[in-house]
Amino acid sequence: MNFIKRLFTTTPVATKTGIVFIVEDNPAYAQSLSAFIKSDFPQAKEVKIFPVGEPCIAELDRKPDVIIIDY
Repeated sequence: MNFIKRLFTTTPVATKTGIVFIVEDNPAYAQSLSAFIKSDFPQAKEVKIFPVGEPCIAELDRKPDVIIIDY
């Protein structure tokens, strides 16, 4: 998860939204990944889980900082 740490520390603050999208069809894994991000990265203001990609695409206008797809 170093890429998330780098994202939150190297990107200018003005361009960060603090939003992380997770696209994962395994609900247990998605929840554990979400819990990990929320506990280890307080800069992540919102972590949203999508079971499939289409709803995620529909919300791209929210400009998430990172999208994790089937990690």
